[in-house]
Amino acid sequence: MSDKKSALILLGGDMVDSSTGFELLTAFIQEQTCPIYAVHGNHDELVGLDKVQDCVKNAGGYWLDTPLTIHQNLVISGIPAKTDAPYSILCAHDPAIFPDAVQAGYTLTLAGHLHGGQMVIAQYKDRLYPGAFVYQWNGEHFKSGESTLIVSKGVHDTIPIRWNCQREIILCSC
Repeated sequence: MSDKKSALILLGGDMVDSSTGFELLTAFIQEQTCPIYAVHGNHDELVGLDKVQDCVKNAGGYWLDTPLTIHQNLVISGIPAKTDAPYSILCAHDPAIFPDAVQAGYTLTLAGHLHGGQMVIAQYKDRLYPGAFVYQWNGEHFKSGESTLIVSKGVHDTIPIRWNCQREIILCSC
């Protein structure tokens, strides 16, 4: 086994909120030295999903619309598709996809950001309140059998209302 580590970047959607974001997204992708894979989020749909996909692809990134075998033991996908790979990652936008990922056999699901608000008054058993009162997946991580969901708190806000919920980028290493 080699000591060399491979890196990749997964973008979990909501990459642009308006057409002014395309320039920044292009620059970000072009500045990276590792492959970038992306899925869409609800904000991307508002701007125009085709435009966002074209931006990612034209900048040198890849769109995760089909499962991709990275290594003989690792599959990465942007949609839940049955997998028997020893290691499989679902890059998703909305954490609510986790039950589908579990059923499809994914070992890890990475969700783009919280979908219950970025205001946190309290945290209890990895769930963030008050958002967890109305949204089941408002929390940092969840486990179901051999499958794990990690939810990012995101890095930007369309409506700048964020309290006690630090922006974050999740780094996974193996």
